[in-house]
Amino acid sequence: FSCRRFPNPVAAAFRNTILGRLFPNNRYVKDYLMVGFDHSEEREVDWVSGAALFLRGEVYEKIGGLDPSFFMYCEDVDFCKRTWDAGFRVRYLPSAVITHAIGRSTDRIANKMIIRFHRSMYRYYQKHHLASMNLLLRPFAAGFALAA
Repeated sequence: FSCRRFPNPVAAAFRNTILGRLFPNNRYVKDYLMVGFDHSEEREVDWVSGAALFLRGEVYEKIGGLDPSFFMYCEDVDFCKRTWDAGFRVRYLPSAVITHAIGRSTDRIANKMIIRFHRSMYRYYQKHHLASMNLLLRPFAAGFALAA
């Protein structure tokens, strides 16, 4: 789906990791993915996928564009977080239909892209969360750096 809640370290530990494979129906990932959300209703959400992101010029002028330190993943999460932090809102509009060919450009290098995903998540936590949260995630980041 094109909208989700902001990630948290526990959900990150279960998302695209061995923990997620061991516990595929865990509540942390379900909450992050908004599994119980009625996608036929318009409402405020934490973030929407960059493939489905529309914004007013005022927002862009105030917070700037996408952060180039994110590659392919989490740039939309970061942008929406900065949008909320600047006092704007993010809305999910089911009437806006977007087709996103998920994985078309990355299918052949799926393992590398999972590593990229986790690196971007780590960057997001570095930028937006307390240093103590980063301490919890450093072992994961180190593992992904070695795997690359």
